Amino acid sequence: MTENRICISVIGCGNVGNALALLLLNRSKQPVDLNIMEPDNRNDGRILELQHIAALYGSHTVSKNSGEKLLDAQVVFHTAGAGKKITKDRMEVAEDNVRLTRELFLGTKFKYSPYIVVLSNPVDIITYFVQHYTSAAPGKVFGTGTMLDSARLSSLLVERGYTTKPIRAFVVGEHGNTMVPLFSRIREITLHSDQQKHLEQETIYAAQRIKQTQDATSTGVASCALFLMDYLLKKDRSTPFSYPVCCQTDKTLNTFLGLKESIALSWFYTTNGKSYFPFACNSKEMSALKNSANYVSEVIRQLKEKGY
Repeated sequence: MTENRICISVIGCGNVGNALALLLLNRSKQPVDLNIMEPDNRNDGRILELQHIAALYGSHTVSKNSGEKLLDAQVVFHTAGAGKKITKDRMEVAEDNVRLTRELFLGTKFKYSPYIVVLSNPVDIITYFVQHYTSAAPGKVFGTGTMLDSARLSSLLVERGYTTKPIRAFVVGEHGNTMVPLFSRIREITLHSDQQKHLEQETIYAAQRIKQTQDATSTGVASCALFLMDYLLKKDRSTPFSYPVCCQTDKTLNTFLGLKESIALSWFYTTNGKSYFPFACNSKEMSALKNSANYVSEVIRQLKEKGY
């Protein structure tokens, strides 16, 4: 291997895993040894095309289902899992995907303590259980969380004519219906309460809007995962993320949210997994954030009661 070559395993080659692999292989500056863990032969064609793309650059390699390369990985992306179906509620999907996560990670002995980036939904719940099953050190397991929701809100502000250029927007809490847009931190424009409510709903249901014309969301969350990986690979482990991401909550954040036990939630963290507080939320946002944390905590509690 060359000095800057990186060994990456992507678990799952569905819509999201495939999009992520494509983005990785089109980053020509850093050679990648890419290992796709995908048991479903129906995705063999996708993996074959990824191998063709690797050949174009000549610097990448693509392998399939290499257990050795999985254990040798420096970065592992977890994309596998069932999406939310009309006939299933969020809790049912959570149980299915936590069960799969347990099968994938429980007892897995990685050689180099890799960074594990979770894209599978519900990302807050899966991030928590990946941390639980691997017993990874703090700052080694992150989920994309509300980074994508933050980007969606920023995009909506332009699309709906509130601004002519992108404005940094932040969404925290659960990546789901209880997410909390921090409108108090948008200083460039003034939004009335009805406008905020409308933007909040559009952000929550952005994925449904995307699915009106395509099978699934994929590129957005895959791009967030690479953005997150680049932050994690910085040499300074105290570097703060510029967006909210999902991580296991520490004692400081637990106290802030009134939690008795750690969960995984999108907030502001450094690359070593420590929470930080770049600004204060207003009282409405604080209340909503606590409600969001309590919702995630309750789902985790129910899953633990079922033996997960």
